[in-house]
Amino acid sequence: MILKKCLLTEDNVGVMKSKPQTHKNISTLLGVNLTQSQKIRFGKSVFEPFVKNIITSVGGNVCDVHMIVMPNGKKKDVDLFFEYDGTFYYFEIKCNLNLDSEKSKVTDQKIIEITNKLSEKYDNIVSGCLTCWFDSENVVNKLKTKIYHMKDFFDIFNLDIEKDEYYDTFKEFGKLIKNETNY
Repeated sequence: MILKKCLLTEDNVGVMKSKPQTHKNISTLLGVNLTQSQKIRFGKSVFEPFVKNIITSVGGNVCDVHMIVMPNGKKKDVDLFFEYDGTFYYFEIKCNLNLDSEKSKVTDQKIIEITNKLSEKYDNIVSGCLTCWFDSENVVNKLKTKIYHMKDFFDIFNLDIEKDEYYDTFKEFGKLIKNETNY
């Protein structure tokens, strides 16, 4: 009886009830349900190459820097480092900014450390975290470093891309995924 009395409470049930999502995720962006594996693959295998293709399409140069060796000997991945119009840009790419406090601190620290290391060799570096969301509307952000939304990214290249065009294109991509995976 004590087990039921202590576990089967309204408070405990309330804690475990499904809650409406308060943050956007890749499924929201694409308009389809995705597995966790697909969400992870989207960031590295779709979104990152998509961004790099935009850079090269407008005459930017994606730099061949994929790994940085820090003074302590540890290696750190460099998500995106490119040059455009005399300025170097380093971005950590995050599709999900709803990070727990520890992951936020680690991401902030990584951006600072890699920026400092790149600054030893390159002048005029702009850095931060690039997200797949067009702007800050309804996007949870727990990072202290500057967030670059896709609108900010497009502004670097003076690309006139509207919010609806951006999201409609990703929804169209989502439909292609849905048709291929029969969700």
